[in-house]
Amino acid sequence: MTECIKLIVVTGLLLLVSPFLRAQQQLNSDGFILKTSQQLNLAGQLTGQAIHFPWIEEIDFRTQTDDFNLRQQEYTVRLAPTTPRIRKAQQSLLAHYYSEPDKDVVSSKLKESLTLYTDWLSLYFLNQEGKLISELELIQSDKKKVYSRLIGNYDIDFKDLVDLEIDNTKLKEEQYKTKLESDQLKEMYGVSGYGFDYSDLITLEQIRLQVTALKTTINEPNAEYLYAQEGIRKEIELEEAEGNKVFDFLQLRYNSDPQDIFKEKFSVGLGFELSNSGNRKLKIAELKLEEMNDSRNLELDQMAASMTLDKMKSDLLRIISLAEYFETLRVEEETKLNHLVDLMQREQEFDPILVLSVKSQIISSKLKALKYYEDVYFDYIKLLARTRQLISTPFRNYLKA
Repeated sequence: MTECIKLIVVTGLLLLVSPFLRAQQQLNSDGFILKTSQQLNLAGQLTGQAIHFPWIEEIDFRTQTDDFNLRQQEYTVRLAPTTPRIRKAQQSLLAHYYSEPDKDVVSSKLKESLTLYTDWLSLYFLNQEGKLISELELIQSDKKKVYSRLIGNYDIDFKDLVDLEIDNTKLKEEQYKTKLESDQLKEMYGVSGYGFDYSDLITLEQIRLQVTALKTTINEPNAEYLYAQEGIRKEIELEEAEGNKVFDFLQLRYNSDPQDIFKEKFSVGLGFELSNSGNRKLKIAELKLEEMNDSRNLELDQMAASMTLDKMKSDLLRIISLAEYFETLRVEEETKLNHLVDLMQREQEFDPILVLSVKSQIISSKLKALKYYEDVYFDYIKLLARTRQLISTPFRNYLKA
């Protein structure tokens, strides 16, 4: 009977706490980045009201009378038509205006994407730093226990106790700052209730391979340059179409003279033009000069951009080498220190404070290595942002191994 009651109680408790025992929803880099990047649409094309360009470009109506004799009146209507070629050039130029790439939108999306990547990296490094600080806190706590047993029995240096308390305060401060920053980022992205899976993070070697293969020579013109060049060409086409216009106007004239019923009362006139406008030639020459200047400026900008990318690439490869070298030193140091700890602990009377200090040094070296890794990963993302790869389509997660 007693066993039955226990079984009922245990079952009831499990039912009560089962909602809290459910597996926490995990979020990896794909889930985190896609959660926001799906909102980063790069459609920045402008839209405007459609314009129907008329067949008749100008209508001129005139009336004339002699000596204020209103019964003898002359009326003239002059129609200045356009041509199909002019209308086509105008429509093409208008469509070009509406296709202007929105530089502000692209710049905004690039900044948002860069922020998203760097914030995921921040969450990762804050998580790693928090774990290492927790390990240091445990070691400091063990040191405090050892010192508490030594007080009164052995001569101890109270300066060590003072330093220990100071270090404990610093660790608590760092841990609080780390947690506060991490919680702020999680709340900002609405992922406070998620667990985070960093197992798919790209490695240093994979970053090195990608950066090494990155082309820093820029040969392809950017969207802004292509838009400007296309606009110049379309303006030239419009100027040439207007210059090739031959049919200038159609004129209709009506003359009312009640005293002479045989006088011609209606006439039709045509005007033709063989354009040789110096102003139009000057305008076309100016546009072609602007086209050549833009091309020259593009070459200079590309050279400057390539030099900047070369420097960023070289710096990043140097930082990767430095991080890898320090990691090699750290692993060697940890191996040797762990071996020394084993030797010390085999002695009957070993110094536990020294052992704990060695363990603390191992964790401190891991924290230092973490800073090198931070430099590599953040500079890697900045380099990709500089090349605009972060907002390239289709979507690619550049932090995934």
